[in-house]
Amino acid sequence: MKIKDIIIDKVSFLLIIDNLNNIADNLYHGHDDPDGAEAVCKVIDELKSFEEYYLNRADLKRTVYKQAWEKYGKNMQFVVAMEECAELIKELSKAVRGEMRIDGLCEEIGDVEIIIEQIKQNLSLSSNIETWQEIKIKELKQILDCEE
Repeated sequence: MKIKDIIIDKVSFLLIIDNLNNIADNLYHGHDDPDGAEAVCKVIDELKSFEEYYLNRADLKRTVYKQAWEKYGKNMQFVVAMEECAELIKELSKAVRGEMRIDGLCEEIGDVEIIIEQIKQNLSLSSNIETWQEIKIKELKQILDCEE
């Protein structure tokens, strides 16, 4: 697994870089291990490069989602959401029939996630959705606990 495959929140990310800087400093000054310090510095550089990549990617997504919303409008994006959900349903149906296509499933899940993120962003729904998710997860846990 590469560092770019791992997604963490910004605060955790900055804490990791800070801790690695301390480790490199201790290796170099405290324990006279310049090779170890150099290795840690390389990791820090890679993490900083990842931070730039991750932040640019997040900005790009927000910008593209906003542009699509403004260009096509709310109603058309709702139609796209319905179409993408239908395509995912079709892939899931194939999987149930024993014709699972991992690439097709991943593609349709990606399409659905993109349009859902667009809707969430442009209608400012994230916090409301998080509240509903917490409620639904608690309900699911209660159901699972009762079945034991």
